[in-house]
Amino acid sequence: MTLSVILILFGSASALEPSSNFQPLPYVKNLKLDRNISEESSTLRSQFQDNSSKSASLVTDLPISVISQNTQKFTTPTPPGTCQKSVTCITDSNPTCYGTRLPYPHSSHPLTTSSFLSDWAGLQSVPACWAVVQPLLCSIFQPKCDPATSSAQLVPRHLCKVALKPCRVLSTLYTHLPQFLNCSDNSIFSDHCDQDQRSERARFNSSTNCVAPLLPTKATSAFWNEVEECGLKCQPPLLSTQEYNRVHSFIAVGATLSLLCSLFAVFTFAVDWKGGSRYPAVAIFYLNVCLALVNIGWLAQFLGNSAREDIVCRKDGVGRHQEPG
Repeated sequence: MTLSVILILFGSASALEPSSNFQPLPYVKNLKLDRNISEESSTLRSQFQDNSSKSASLVTDLPISVISQNTQKFTTPTPPGTCQKSVTCITDSNPTCYGTRLPYPHSSHPLTTSSFLSDWAGLQSVPACWAVVQPLLCSIFQPKCDPATSSAQLVPRHLCKVALKPCRVLSTLYTHLPQFLNCSDNSIFSDHCDQDQRSERARFNSSTNCVAPLLPTKATSAFWNEVEECGLKCQPPLLSTQEYNRVHSFIAVGATLSLLCSLFAVFTFAVDWKGGSRYPAVAIFYLNVCLALVNIGWLAQFLGNSAREDIVCRKDGVGRHQEPG
């Protein structure tokens, strides 16, 4: 009997243990796998596929297995206190990055081999992140190289620190931050590197897009969780257009009936106000007045063709949140 109780308690405790700490964003799917898929990333991918059918797409074409315990491999250690790293320059001149020509004639091989430059093009779906991560990625995967000294320029560490907050969505996607956001990596970043002069900086394409059902917005209160400058549109994709029309019809009928009942109650009190103005009957009178005002508020959306959109939607098409206030 004692042995059976112990086995039951042990089985219950095992069932309560979570299978993994990886909790992907409920709206992220279609992630592209990297070449080196570890056993950990396979487990994460299987958990992600179980939940992807319940969510909408947001950030696309991001590698899911670029981060692992064995990816921190560097060809040449960089001495502290320097801004150069010994490399072999690429002979091709006029390098380009994400369609933008870089302001230097020669580049070298990437400062990290844990992923590829094309793997992170999906960050364009996160406007705030894309604005700061473009120069960071190009400086890492196509660093400026000097053929005379066979050395590549490391990346100023402050570029990495600036990108941490806008790109915090990656900390939710992965158990470890990508290598280009590991600001403590001295083989990539250096405190002794100065940012290029404004005339020598590349002018990157700042055009971005929010993946449906998100829309671009500048309202901070409407930002989607961890995806800045993107907000959910007024009509969420949870229901179809027909279902929304049914809900609106139900609201119209219900609010109208409730308003008529409240007005009828108010009218009966007004007819016999001498007797109805006494406590506790007067409390019912004021309660019906309040209900009538609430019903009028619900019915305000049916006053015109665009009344509902003006009430619940902003001019940029996203829903109102915490307004006014």
